[in-house]
Amino acid sequence: MAGRSMLKGLALVCGLVAAGSGPAVAQTAPPLVHVRPVEVIDRQGFDRPLTAYTLMVPTHWQATGGVQWDPSNACNRSGYNFSWKASAPDESEGVAILPAITWTSQPGGPCPQLQVNSARDLLSVIVNRTLPNARVLDYRARPDLARDLQALSHREDYGSMSYQMTVDAGELLIGFIDERGREMRGSVAAAMTLWRIDTPSLYGLPGSSISGGQSLPGFVAAAEAGRLDLRVAEMIRKSIRPGPEWSRRIAQHHAVLNRQNTRHASRMAQITSQTNSEISDMIHQGYRDRAAISDRGQRERVEAIRGVETYDDPINGGTVQLDNTYRHAWQLRDGTYVLTDDAFFNPQQYLGMDGQPLQATR
Repeated sequence: MAGRSMLKGLALVCGLVAAGSGPAVAQTAPPLVHVRPVEVIDRQGFDRPLTAYTLMVPTHWQATGGVQWDPSNACNRSGYNFSWKASAPDESEGVAILPAITWTSQPGGPCPQLQVNSARDLLSVIVNRTLPNARVLDYRARPDLARDLQALSHREDYGSMSYQMTVDAGELLIGFIDERGREMRGSVAAAMTLWRIDTPSLYGLPGSSISGGQSLPGFVAAAEAGRLDLRVAEMIRKSIRPGPEWSRRIAQHHAVLNRQNTRHASRMAQITSQTNSEISDMIHQGYRDRAAISDRGQRERVEAIRGVETYDDPINGGTVQLDNTYRHAWQLRDGTYVLTDDAFFNPQQYLGMDGQPLQATR
Protein backbone atom coordinates (compact mmCIF):
# COMPACT_ATOMS: atom_id res chain seq x y z
CA MET A 1 0.00 0.00 0.00
CA ALA A 2 1.33 3.44 -0.81
CA GLY A 3 2.90 5.12 2.17
CA ARG A 4 1.71 8.37 3.67
CA SER A 5 4.94 10.10 2.59
CA MET A 6 4.16 9.59 -1.10
CA LEU A 7 0.53 10.61 -0.86
CA LYS A 8 1.20 13.56 1.36
CA GLY A 9 0.46 15.12 -1.97
CA LEU A 10 -3.24 15.02 -1.75
CA ALA A 11 -2.57 17.93 0.54
CA LEU A 12 0.57 19.20 -1.14
CA VAL A 13 0.23 17.95 -4.69
CA CYS A 14 -2.54 19.02 -6.33
CA GLY A 15 -4.64 21.80 -7.45
CA LEU A 16 -5.75 22.59 -10.88
CA VAL A 17 -6.83 26.02 -12.04
CA ALA A 18 -7.60 26.58 -15.70
CA ALA A 19 -7.19 30.34 -15.77
CA GLY A 20 -4.00 31.95 -14.57
CA SER A 21 -1.95 28.77 -14.91
CA GLY A 22 1.25 30.79 -15.27
CA PRO A 23 2.82 34.03 -14.02
CA ALA A 24 0.73 37.20 -14.07
CA VAL A 25 0.75 39.18 -17.33
CA ALA A 26 -0.19 42.72 -18.27
CA GLN A 27 -3.74 41.93 -19.33
CA THR A 28 -6.16 39.45 -17.83
CA ALA A 29 -5.83 36.29 -19.91
CA PRO A 30 -8.88 34.38 -21.14
CA PRO A 31 -9.32 30.88 -19.71
CA LEU A 32 -6.34 28.93 -20.97
CA VAL A 33 -3.90 26.21 -20.00
CA HIS A 34 -0.21 26.89 -20.67
CA VAL A 35 1.68 23.60 -20.51
CA ARG A 36 5.04 22.01 -21.18
CA PRO A 37 6.09 18.37 -21.52
CA VAL A 38 7.86 16.78 -18.55
CA GLU A 39 9.41 13.34 -18.18
CA VAL A 40 8.89 10.62 -15.59
CA ILE A 41 12.36 9.06 -15.38
CA ASP A 42 13.44 5.53 -14.48
CA ARG A 43 16.95 6.00 -13.06
CA GLN A 44 17.37 2.61 -11.41
CA GLY A 45 16.04 -0.19 -13.59
CA PHE A 46 18.42 -0.25 -16.53
CA ASP A 47 21.96 0.57 -17.59
CA ARG A 48 21.12 4.25 -17.98
CA PRO A 49 18.21 6.57 -17.11
CA LEU A 50 15.24 6.11 -19.43
CA THR A 51 12.10 8.14 -19.96
CA ALA A 52 9.25 5.97 -18.68
CA TYR A 53 6.49 8.46 -19.49
CA THR A 54 5.99 12.01 -20.71
CA LEU A 55 3.02 14.22 -19.88
CA MET A 56 1.95 17.85 -20.07
CA VAL A 57 1.83 20.03 -16.94
CA PRO A 58 1.46 23.80 -16.40
CA THR A 59 4.70 25.58 -17.21
CA HIS A 60 5.40 26.88 -13.69
CA TRP A 61 5.07 23.50 -11.97
CA GLN A 62 8.02 21.51 -10.68
CA ALA A 63 8.19 17.72 -10.97
CA THR A 64 9.77 15.25 -8.53
CA GLY A 65 10.00 11.47 -8.22
CA GLY A 66 9.88 8.81 -10.91
CA VAL A 67 9.99 5.04 -11.27
CA GLN A 68 11.12 3.32 -8.07
CA TRP A 69 12.60 -0.21 -7.99
CA ASP A 70 12.41 -2.52 -4.98
CA PRO A 71 13.06 -6.17 -5.96
CA SER A 72 12.86 -7.20 -2.29
CA ASN A 73 9.11 -6.45 -2.18
CA ALA A 74 7.61 -9.94 -2.47
CA CYS A 75 4.14 -8.53 -3.11
CA ASN A 76 5.25 -6.60 -6.19
CA ARG A 77 6.61 -9.25 -8.54
CA SER A 78 7.42 -6.74 -11.27
CA GLY A 79 9.97 -5.11 -8.96
CA TYR A 80 9.09 -1.50 -9.83
CA ASN A 81 6.43 1.08 -9.05
CA PHE A 82 5.70 4.80 -9.36
CA SER A 83 6.14 7.71 -6.98
CA TRP A 84 5.85 10.99 -8.90
CA LYS A 85 4.20 14.36 -8.57
CA ALA A 86 4.25 17.78 -10.20
CA SER A 87 3.18 20.86 -8.30
CA ALA A 88 3.37 24.62 -8.11
CA PRO A 89 6.30 26.09 -6.14
CA ASP A 90 4.08 26.71 -3.11
CA GLU A 91 2.66 23.17 -3.44
CA SER A 92 -0.85 24.55 -3.62
CA GLU A 93 -1.60 22.84 -6.92
CA GLY A 94 -0.43 19.82 -8.85
CA VAL A 95 -1.04 16.21 -9.83
CA ALA A 96 0.42 12.87 -8.78
CA ILE A 97 0.80 9.37 -10.18
CA LEU A 98 0.09 6.86 -7.43
CA PRO A 99 1.87 3.51 -7.15
CA ALA A 100 0.08 0.38 -8.25
CA ILE A 101 -1.25 -1.77 -5.41
CA THR A 102 -1.63 -5.55 -5.13
CA TRP A 103 -3.82 -7.12 -2.45
CA THR A 104 -5.43 -10.40 -1.40
CA SER A 105 -8.18 -11.59 0.92
CA GLN A 106 -5.80 -14.13 2.47
CA PRO A 107 -3.98 -13.28 5.70
CA GLY A 108 -0.32 -13.92 6.35
CA GLY A 109 1.12 -13.31 2.90
CA PRO A 110 3.40 -10.55 1.63
CA CYS A 111 0.49 -8.52 0.21
CA PRO A 112 -1.96 -6.40 2.21
CA GLN A 113 -5.09 -8.25 3.28
CA LEU A 114 -8.06 -6.27 1.96
CA GLN A 115 -11.70 -7.05 1.29
CA VAL A 116 -12.01 -5.19 -1.99
CA ASN A 117 -14.71 -6.03 -4.51
CA SER A 118 -14.85 -2.89 -6.64
CA ALA A 119 -12.96 0.20 -7.71
CA ARG A 120 -14.91 2.24 -5.20
CA ASP A 121 -13.83 -0.09 -2.39
CA LEU A 122 -10.15 0.26 -3.24
CA LEU A 123 -10.23 4.03 -3.76
CA SER A 124 -11.94 4.40 -0.38
CA VAL A 125 -9.20 2.31 1.24
CA ILE A 126 -6.48 4.46 -0.35
CA VAL A 127 -8.11 7.70 0.78
CA ASN A 128 -8.87 6.46 4.31
CA ARG A 129 -5.32 5.24 4.87
CA THR A 130 -3.59 8.32 3.54
CA LEU A 131 -5.98 11.13 4.49
CA PRO A 132 -7.99 10.10 7.56
CA ASN A 133 -9.74 13.48 7.64
CA ALA A 134 -11.00 13.22 4.05
CA ARG A 135 -14.71 13.19 3.25
CA VAL A 136 -16.02 11.29 0.24
CA LEU A 137 -18.28 13.69 -1.67
CA ASP A 138 -19.10 11.70 -4.78
CA TYR A 139 -18.14 8.70 -6.89
CA ARG A 140 -18.45 7.93 -10.57
CA ALA A 141 -17.58 4.84 -12.61
CA ARG A 142 -14.81 5.40 -15.17
CA PRO A 143 -15.06 2.57 -17.74
CA ASP A 144 -12.90 4.66 -20.08
CA LEU A 145 -9.92 4.12 -17.75
CA ALA A 146 -10.30 0.33 -17.99
CA ARG A 147 -10.77 0.17 -21.75
CA ASP A 148 -7.33 -1.30 -22.43
CA LEU A 149 -7.91 -3.99 -19.79
CA GLN A 150 -11.25 -5.37 -20.98
CA ALA A 151 -9.67 -8.34 -22.76
CA LEU A 152 -8.46 -9.60 -19.38
CA SER A 153 -12.01 -10.29 -18.20
CA HIS A 154 -12.56 -14.04 -18.38
CA ARG A 155 -13.43 -17.19 -16.48
CA GLU A 156 -11.51 -20.47 -16.35
CA ASP A 157 -12.39 -23.83 -14.82
CA TYR A 158 -9.72 -26.17 -13.47
CA GLY A 159 -11.65 -29.30 -12.66
CA SER A 160 -13.86 -28.36 -9.73
CA MET A 161 -12.04 -25.07 -9.14
CA SER A 162 -13.01 -21.89 -10.98
CA TYR A 163 -11.03 -18.71 -11.59
CA GLN A 164 -12.67 -15.46 -12.65
CA MET A 165 -11.13 -12.10 -13.50
CA THR A 166 -13.01 -8.83 -13.95
CA VAL A 167 -11.92 -5.22 -14.44
CA ASP A 168 -13.25 -2.03 -12.89
CA ALA A 169 -12.36 1.66 -12.75
CA GLY A 170 -13.68 4.66 -10.88
CA GLU A 171 -13.06 8.13 -9.49
CA LEU A 172 -13.71 9.54 -6.03
CA LEU A 173 -14.30 13.23 -5.36
CA ILE A 174 -13.15 14.10 -1.85
CA GLY A 175 -12.87 17.07 0.49
CA PHE A 176 -10.10 17.48 3.06
CA ILE A 177 -8.05 20.01 5.01
CA ASP A 178 -4.42 20.26 3.91
CA GLU A 179 -1.40 20.80 6.16
CA ARG A 180 -1.74 24.58 5.84
CA GLY A 181 -5.36 24.54 6.95
CA ARG A 182 -6.83 25.08 3.49
CA GLU A 183 -10.14 23.49 2.53
CA MET A 184 -9.36 21.32 -0.49
CA ARG A 185 -11.17 19.28 -3.11
CA GLY A 186 -9.53 16.28 -4.72
CA SER A 187 -10.08 13.64 -7.37
CA VAL A 188 -8.59 10.13 -7.02
CA ALA A 189 -8.99 7.78 -10.00
CA ALA A 190 -7.69 4.31 -10.86
CA ALA A 191 -8.40 1.18 -12.87
CA MET A 192 -7.87 -2.33 -11.55
CA THR A 193 -8.23 -6.05 -12.11
CA LEU A 194 -10.10 -8.21 -9.59
CA TRP A 195 -9.73 -11.99 -9.40
CA ARG A 196 -11.56 -14.69 -7.48
CA ILE A 197 -10.87 -18.41 -7.02
CA ASP A 198 -13.75 -20.62 -5.85
CA THR A 199 -13.28 -24.19 -4.64
CA PRO A 200 -16.41 -26.27 -3.93
CA SER A 201 -16.88 -28.48 -0.91
CA LEU A 202 -15.32 -31.92 -1.41
CA TYR A 203 -15.13 -35.04 0.73
CA GLY A 204 -16.84 -33.33 3.62
CA LEU A 205 -14.51 -30.32 3.53
CA PRO A 206 -16.13 -26.89 3.15
CA GLY A 207 -15.68 -24.90 -0.02
CA SER A 208 -13.58 -21.76 -0.06
CA SER A 209 -13.18 -18.51 -1.94
CA ILE A 210 -10.02 -16.45 -2.29
CA SER A 211 -9.94 -13.06 -3.95
CA GLY A 212 -7.50 -10.30 -4.70
CA GLY A 213 -6.49 -7.81 -7.32
CA GLN A 214 -4.11 -5.23 -8.64
CA SER A 215 -4.56 -1.57 -9.48
CA LEU A 216 -2.87 0.33 -12.25
CA PRO A 217 -0.97 3.44 -11.19
CA GLY A 218 -3.64 5.89 -10.05
CA PHE A 219 -4.04 9.58 -10.83
CA VAL A 220 -4.69 12.32 -8.26
CA ALA A 221 -5.61 15.98 -8.61
CA ALA A 222 -6.80 18.53 -6.04
CA ALA A 223 -7.36 22.25 -5.48
CA GLU A 224 -8.76 24.64 -2.95
CA ALA A 225 -12.54 24.35 -2.61
CA GLY A 226 -14.27 25.97 -5.56
CA ARG A 227 -11.21 25.88 -7.82
CA LEU A 228 -10.83 22.23 -8.80
CA ASP A 229 -11.04 21.98 -12.60
CA LEU A 230 -11.58 18.36 -13.61
CA ARG A 231 -11.27 19.32 -17.27
CA VAL A 232 -7.67 20.39 -16.71
CA ALA A 233 -7.02 17.25 -14.68
CA GLU A 234 -8.26 15.13 -17.58
CA MET A 235 -6.11 17.11 -20.01
CA ILE A 236 -3.02 16.22 -17.99
CA ARG A 237 -4.01 12.57 -17.55
CA LYS A 238 -4.78 12.11 -21.25
CA SER A 239 -1.38 13.54 -22.19
CA ILE A 240 0.50 10.64 -20.53
CA ARG A 241 2.57 8.68 -23.08
CA PRO A 242 5.06 5.85 -22.39
CA GLY A 243 8.65 6.16 -23.57
CA PRO A 244 9.28 3.74 -26.48
CA GLU A 245 12.61 2.32 -25.28
CA TRP A 246 11.47 1.97 -21.67
CA SER A 247 8.30 0.19 -22.84
CA ARG A 248 10.34 -2.26 -24.91
CA ARG A 249 12.76 -3.05 -22.11
CA ILE A 250 10.00 -3.36 -19.50
CA ALA A 251 8.27 -5.87 -21.80
CA GLN A 252 11.50 -7.88 -21.92
CA HIS A 253 11.74 -7.68 -18.13
CA HIS A 254 8.21 -9.07 -17.76
CA ALA A 255 8.96 -11.88 -20.23
CA VAL A 256 11.92 -13.00 -18.09
CA LEU A 257 9.78 -12.89 -14.94
CA ASN A 258 7.09 -14.99 -16.61
CA ARG A 259 9.59 -17.69 -17.60
CA GLN A 260 11.03 -17.80 -14.10
CA ASN A 261 7.58 -17.88 -12.54
CA THR A 262 6.37 -20.73 -14.75
CA ARG A 263 9.26 -22.90 -13.58
CA HIS A 264 9.19 -22.16 -9.87
CA ALA A 265 5.94 -20.62 -8.65
CA SER A 266 2.60 -21.97 -7.54
CA ARG A 267 -0.43 -21.73 -9.82
CA MET A 268 -1.81 -18.75 -7.89
CA ALA A 269 1.52 -16.94 -8.12
CA GLN A 270 1.63 -17.71 -11.85
CA ILE A 271 -1.82 -16.17 -12.30
CA THR A 272 -0.79 -13.03 -10.41
CA SER A 273 2.50 -12.63 -12.25
CA GLN A 274 0.96 -13.31 -15.65
CA THR A 275 -1.80 -10.80 -14.96
CA ASN A 276 0.73 -8.13 -13.98
CA SER A 277 2.62 -8.73 -17.21
CA GLU A 278 -0.51 -8.78 -19.36
CA ILE A 279 -1.72 -5.49 -17.89
CA SER A 280 1.58 -3.79 -18.69
CA ASP A 281 1.83 -5.36 -22.15
CA MET A 282 -1.74 -4.49 -23.13
CA ILE A 283 -1.45 -0.86 -22.09
CA HIS A 284 1.88 -0.30 -23.83
CA GLN A 285 0.73 -2.21 -26.93
CA GLY A 286 -2.35 -0.01 -27.05
CA TYR A 287 -0.18 3.10 -27.09
CA ARG A 288 2.11 1.59 -29.74
CA ASP A 289 -0.82 0.58 -31.94
CA ARG A 290 -2.34 4.05 -31.73
CA ALA A 291 1.01 5.66 -32.54
CA ALA A 292 1.46 3.41 -35.59
CA ILE A 293 -1.93 4.13 -37.17
CA SER A 294 -1.37 5.72 -40.57
CA ASP A 295 -4.93 5.62 -41.93
CA ARG A 296 -6.45 9.01 -41.17
CA GLY A 297 -10.00 7.75 -40.70
CA GLN A 298 -8.98 5.00 -38.31
CA ARG A 299 -6.64 7.35 -36.44
CA GLU A 300 -9.42 9.88 -35.96
CA ARG A 301 -11.79 7.20 -34.66
CA VAL A 302 -9.20 6.11 -32.10
CA GLU A 303 -8.51 9.73 -31.15
CA ALA A 304 -12.21 10.33 -30.57
CA ILE A 305 -12.32 7.36 -28.20
CA ARG A 306 -9.21 8.54 -26.34
CA GLY A 307 -10.32 12.18 -26.25
CA VAL A 308 -7.26 13.61 -28.00
CA GLU A 309 -6.33 15.36 -31.25
CA THR A 310 -3.05 14.87 -33.11
CA TYR A 311 -1.31 18.06 -34.25
CA ASP A 312 1.77 18.71 -36.37
CA ASP A 313 4.58 19.99 -34.13
CA PRO A 314 6.43 22.72 -36.10
CA ILE A 315 9.20 23.27 -33.53
CA ASN A 316 10.07 19.78 -32.32
CA GLY A 317 9.05 17.93 -35.46
CA GLY A 318 6.70 14.99 -35.64
CA THR A 319 3.34 15.24 -33.92
CA VAL A 320 1.90 15.97 -30.49
CA GLN A 321 -1.38 14.73 -29.01
CA LEU A 322 -3.43 17.15 -26.92
CA ASP A 323 -6.86 17.10 -25.28
CA ASN A 324 -9.57 17.48 -27.92
CA THR A 325 -12.07 19.19 -25.61
CA TYR A 326 -10.26 22.51 -26.18
CA ARG A 327 -11.18 24.21 -29.44
CA HIS A 328 -7.77 25.76 -30.11
CA ALA A 329 -4.17 24.67 -29.55
CA TRP A 330 -1.09 26.86 -29.90
CA GLN A 331 2.64 26.34 -29.73
CA LEU A 332 4.73 29.22 -28.41
CA ARG A 333 8.22 30.21 -29.46
CA ASP A 334 9.78 28.40 -26.48
CA GLY A 335 8.16 25.08 -27.45
CA THR A 336 5.41 25.18 -24.81
CA TYR A 337 1.73 24.74 -25.65
CA VAL A 338 -1.48 26.63 -24.92
CA LEU A 339 -4.97 25.12 -24.95
CA THR A 340 -7.93 27.49 -25.03
CA ASP A 341 -11.50 27.90 -26.26
CA ASP A 342 -10.87 31.54 -27.22
CA ALA A 343 -10.93 31.91 -31.01
CA PHE A 344 -9.23 35.33 -30.68
CA PHE A 345 -6.43 34.28 -28.33
CA ASN A 346 -3.23 36.29 -28.91
CA PRO A 347 -0.16 34.81 -27.16
CA GLN A 348 1.86 38.02 -27.48
CA GLN A 349 -0.92 40.03 -25.88
CA TYR A 350 -1.57 37.69 -22.96
CA LEU A 351 1.71 35.81 -22.42
CA GLY A 352 4.25 38.18 -23.93
CA MET A 353 5.52 35.62 -26.44
CA ASP A 354 4.97 34.87 -30.11
CA GLY A 355 3.34 31.61 -31.12
CA GLN A 356 1.42 29.88 -33.85
CA PRO A 357 -1.84 27.93 -33.92
CA LEU A 358 -1.35 24.19 -34.32
CA GLN A 359 -2.83 22.38 -37.28
CA ALA A 360 -4.45 18.97 -36.95
CA THR A 361 -2.42 16.25 -38.67
CA ARG A 362 -3.86 15.20 -42.03
